[in-house]
Amino acid sequence: MAETTPPARGRGPRSGGRNRQRGPRKASPAPDAAGQPPATASAQHRAEPGAASGQRPAASPGALAGAKAQLTFLRQAASLPEVADLKTRLAQNPQDDEAAYQLSIQQLARQQYEAALDGLLKLFQRNRGYENGLPQKAMLQVFELLGGDHPLVGVYRRKLSAAMF
Repeated sequence: MAETTPPARGRGPRSGGRNRQRGPRKASPAPDAAGQPPATASAQHRAEPGAASGQRPAASPGALAGAKAQLTFLRQAASLPEVADLKTRLAQNPQDDEAAYQLSIQQLARQQYEAALDGLLKLFQRNRGYENGLPQKAMLQVFELLGGDHPLVGVYRRKLSAAMF
């Protein structure tokens, strides 16, 4: 009987060894102007989650709530009087709660957060029960919109808390 020797380890057709036959090599993409090779799809996927599939990363619940609040302020402002008219009303009657609230909403729609929060706080201090606590509710929406790390949120949370007690 003839002895057959087993193939050397790592060199068989199924072992994935170095001598495994491969198809023709693909040419490497040309480097960019800076001499760097172009980013691969897998590198882009690691850098930007969802980039390869065209999906965006999921937004946090806080970010979604903030965007929803901003849209609410924009919708409300669209049906309110112009800022100049509201300021005129307040100049004639500084106790006009409706004009004060509407001006704050206009300011929120224009992303003038500090002025809006200041107006809402003053309205809350003057008339806590205006429209079932609407100034306080609006302030809480602004806090959610800006996020807990925003400097205005900390300042106006403390002021609102002090005004409540």
